[in-house]
Amino acid sequence: MQSKNNQKLWEDPAAYFANSYTAAHSLGGNQLEALQLEGLRQRFAELRENVPALNVLARAQGITSIDSFNEVIPLLFLHSVYKSYRQESLKTNEFGVLNQWLNKLTSHDLLGVRLEKTNRIDGWINALADQSEVMPWVSSGTSGTMTFMPHSKAEMDRFARTYPMTLLQDYGDDPEEASSTDIHEIWPFYRRPGGGMNLDFDLRIKYMLGGDEGRFHPMYPATNSLDIRYLQTQMRLAKLEEWDQMAFSPELIEENKRFEREQADMPNKLDGFLGQCSEVLKGKRIMMLGTWPLMYQMAKTGLAAGKESVFAPNSRILAGGGRKGTVLPDNWRDDVLRFTGAEKLGGLYGMTEVLARHTQCAQGHIHLQPWVITLLLDPETSRPLPREGRQTGRYAFYDLLADSHWGGLISGDRVTVDWEGTCSCGASSAYIVDGEIGRYADFRGGTDEIVPPGKDSAHATVMNFLGDIAR
Repeated sequence: MQSKNNQKLWEDPAAYFANSYTAAHSLGGNQLEALQLEGLRQRFAELRENVPALNVLARAQGITSIDSFNEVIPLLFLHSVYKSYRQESLKTNEFGVLNQWLNKLTSHDLLGVRLEKTNRIDGWINALADQSEVMPWVSSGTSGTMTFMPHSKAEMDRFARTYPMTLLQDYGDDPEEASSTDIHEIWPFYRRPGGGMNLDFDLRIKYMLGGDEGRFHPMYPATNSLDIRYLQTQMRLAKLEEWDQMAFSPELIEENKRFEREQADMPNKLDGFLGQCSEVLKGKRIMMLGTWPLMYQMAKTGLAAGKESVFAPNSRILAGGGRKGTVLPDNWRDDVLRFTGAEKLGGLYGMTEVLARHTQCAQGHIHLQPWVITLLLDPETSRPLPREGRQTGRYAFYDLLADSHWGGLISGDRVTVDWEGTCSCGASSAYIVDGEIGRYADFRGGTDEIVPPGKDSAHATVMNFLGDIAR
């Protein structure tokens, strides 16, 4: 019989681990796998009949129950599922059509959301947030296709409650001391980046900064429009003759021109912003998220101005997203530490589709959060690789925090996982070795065709089901 205490692992992991990162990464492998399998069974039982796309896939694969991790693999969505809407619907503002599509990926009813006056992506997402329980996360769409991930507000709140232990602690830290809300966050971007990240920042302030908006320091106090983000991508990818024919409104074109002027001035704005933060927050504990090139640029500017050890030693400097093609000097880490005064740097691994930020330890390894089931697949066959030793393969996962959409996904990422939990940082959790994360597309000439697990026809059936929308 399922234990109520066990259920907290996927209903409220922060409470289950008493807000302790050390406790979260001290579970033995067998104990954790038993708990995760229990949660996986519950999620499948709850969602199979309530998420239409999952129901279609489960029927096509002939699966009615799950008794092992391997049995869920044929039910993992390909990451393209969350990009499977009609692309022209974004260009022609057919948000009713997009609602019909998204409704098939969540247990929440979105068909009653009123969209009569909606003619922007921002407006569509805001209407969903105002009239339903869904607050979609939207990817940057750098490939040309945005991802719309139907996270619910309750799921995001559950996720945000883990921030004090995942973003503010390392293994061995005292939870109360490390997670103190006596901290400021520097955010060198927009206060409201659009979509679900708007709510995410509100929740970060609530759970990490003691609800004090004054402890959150964005470079731009405004909102970053999703429509501008989409238009920018289309401009970058389109040929000039195609761009002339694109049906974007004159108002959006003018808004984009203002945005481009703002971006052109961003280097000057960034230097001034970081300089101001280093004065106002001098000696204080801060957290800062960004890319490593951004961190290095901050340090380079600060050191040139004679500033060193600006913030408190227990500040949190975290980065994700790699180096973005930038070549950094060999001593870049030393420069970032010398400027900020932080004792160490950390990294993060996450994506739009999962409610977790996996964190990097002092040894450089990315430790996998226990409410996410990692499933490593052979890149040629999508068959599961052994959960032992060190294995390199395609990263797939099941997100146990998701209770209104199906949390299983196959990504395009190539990782090496150490399953033995022998990290010298002390954590016994499985980890991605040395933060080794790449894209299979980069190893395959820019394309990556995922082999559907189980019956190939089953995944084709799901894609046909998602694309079958009445205009």
